[in-house]
Amino acid sequence: MVKRQVVWHGLDMLSVYLELTRGQLAASKEQLQHLELCKNKPHVLDDHIIARIIKLHSEQIEASWVFKEQCNKWREQTSDSQQLADIAEIENNIVALDKTNGLVLDLAKRFKNHT
Repeated sequence: MVKRQVVWHGLDMLSVYLELTRGQLAASKEQLQHLELCKNKPHVLDDHIIARIIKLHSEQIEASWVFKEQCNKWREQTSDSQQLADIAEIENNIVALDKTNGLVLDLAKRFKNHT
């Protein structure tokens, strides 16, 4: 994978990051639910789907440091209570996203040779 240079954003992008992390977390939780339904029947999945799930969720885990560092930078720029609350929610979303993605990856890797 080619590493891209990170572009840090100002507080004007806070709401975008908030919605992005909410959406990613919701999508990962939904993916986990779907995979849990396949626990006893992984043969309904195919190799392409499993490979795509592993790639996507691995990339999200690898990129979570960017969100964490962006939040650190924003904390240094503001003392506004609403902005600090939004930053805290983003941080919580990233922690939950990492955990959920880890569970998704565990299941997908278990299914990998059983599709």
